[in-house]
Amino acid sequence: MYLRLKTTKFISKLIIVFLVCQVMLQNGCTVVNVLKGKTGTDISTITVGISKIEVEEILGAPVGEWTTSSGSHYCIYSYDRGIPPSIGDATAHAFMDVASLGLWEFVFVINPDEEYSDIRLIKEQIAVSYNNDDVVVGVFDHFGDFDELPP
Repeated sequence: MYLRLKTTKFISKLIIVFLVCQVMLQNGCTVVNVLKGKTGTDISTITVGISKIEVEEILGAPVGEWTTSSGSHYCIYSYDRGIPPSIGDATAHAFMDVASLGLWEFVFVINPDEEYSDIRLIKEQIAVSYNNDDVVVGVFDHFGDFDELPP
């Protein structure tokens, strides 16, 4: 009887240690990351007066560009707006964590690029106009603005 009581206490302590370890590991878990979402490219610094080089440091190379008959030079850039938080995806990840006793997390430890799905990634386009000195003279950050770009 005494041995059985001692074994039960040991198993209880082992379960508590296991749960504490699980909680400690959850700080970087996929569930938390999916609930937080992922921030995208900050385009707030792209304003009139900065150079084309500075714009391309933020956004990368343009996906399209043209010059109008009046000499205005336009470039279209594609950028990452991030991934919004998702309670549904977090619930699915939590279920997989419980069902696999935490082994599900190793999928993302081995292959961290898979943590955020490209399906949920929001891509936007922005048009920027430059003068002859490659200085920004206009920023059109809404797709609907592309219909009425100035000459």
